[in-house]
Amino acid sequence: FQSIRSGWKAVLHICAAAAQDPALSEGTIEVAFKVVEKVNADSCYHLFLENFTDGIRALLAFASCKVEKRPGKDGKEAKPEMSVQAIQYLLKAADKLADPQTDLPAASSLSQDPAITDGHPA
Repeated sequence: FQSIRSGWKAVLHICAAAAQDPALSEGTIEVAFKVVEKVNADSCYHLFLENFTDGIRALLAFASCKVEKRPGKDGKEAKPEMSVQAIQYLLKAADKLADPQTDLPAASSLSQDPAITDGHPA
């Protein structure tokens, strides 16, 4: 993770897409979530902050992610442990956002992101 310098926006978009794709297996979704967990680890949290809106989008996707109940069974169900962990990461992000010492992307980039401002005036 430390050797990857760029491309985190794309990585987080792929992870969010994985969480929302009903055709993917539970294992694939769990691997995508592990990537998001790594980015949320203290040693890599700067990557999350540098890609804040994309990280939030990925966490929201995992918070509401549904996966196959069991191989061969129809229907989807929530992964409570994954959802709870994603919500805990969202709370951590909210704390960072509220901290005046946190260095986030320019406010203009946050206010122009439709995922953040959808339905709310910037």
